[in-house]
Amino acid sequence: MNTGAAKVIGPNATETRAAALEYVRRGWHPIPIRPPEAGNAETGKAPIMARWQTQETGEADLPRLFPNGTRRNVGLNCGPSGLVVLDFDEGSAYGAWVAQHPEAAKSYTVARSNAEPGRCHVYFQLAADEAPPAQLTKKATGWGDLKTAGGQVVAPPSVHYSGGVYGVKIAGDALPWRPEYVPE
Repeated sequence: MNTGAAKVIGPNATETRAAALEYVRRGWHPIPIRPPEAGNAETGKAPIMARWQTQETGEADLPRLFPNGTRRNVGLNCGPSGLVVLDFDEGSAYGAWVAQHPEAAKSYTVARSNAEPGRCHVYFQLAADEAPPAQLTKKATGWGDLKTAGGQVVAPPSVHYSGGVYGVKIAGDALPWRPEYVPE
């Protein structure tokens, strides 16, 4: 019998909370993201929290934000985390960017398991006193998005509505941000 209910998919709470703890230890601020519904492109990326843009979450918040038995994706609040994330929507754009900035391509990078090669998120860290760049969207740039203060990025082990899993492609540190890393 088909009840018409959407199939919610997502990582289990234990995996999500462990990843969120690792992000806290890096000095980043994880936020809960609504889990995706299989096949529904409008799901899996929206923060659950109100006023999440200013939330500085820590280890003590994790049981409340990622409760046992609850499927949720995890996002990173870029502003409080001091993150700048380049979100490449086209593999060819990422390839051209790497050719221009081979040193930057060694920064912490996340990719989805079922995405075309080169579709990825490359993370950079702002210095403590450094002003964040303005956010950019693919409509303005043609290559993808630049996520920073006021933005968030879906992080591992989150699940995409297509069933693909976000995973770390290049581990290690998020390298220092440099304005010339914005793709042309």
